[in-house]
Amino acid sequence: MATITLDIPDTLTPEEARLEFAIALYAQEKVTFAQARDLAAHTTWSFRQELGKRRIPAHYDVEDLMADLAAMERQGM
Repeated sequence: MATITLDIPDTLTPEEARLEFAIALYAQEKVTFAQARDLAAHTTWSFRQELGKRRIPAHYDVEDLMADLAAMERQGM
């Protein structure tokens, strides 16, 4: 994972910027749901609510499932 530094407008908190960035990456199918949720530092439920507010459909296929299972295995779940 890489670290980036951004100058964000005063109209956004760092948390809001993280959420917007995560949602944009998810909507463009650049990251999985789990990756976007973690990037946004949200729970599964709250991130799904944010996607729903923006009418962004769930993108979940076999590849996403495999990535989530691998992440769970790495975390010892």
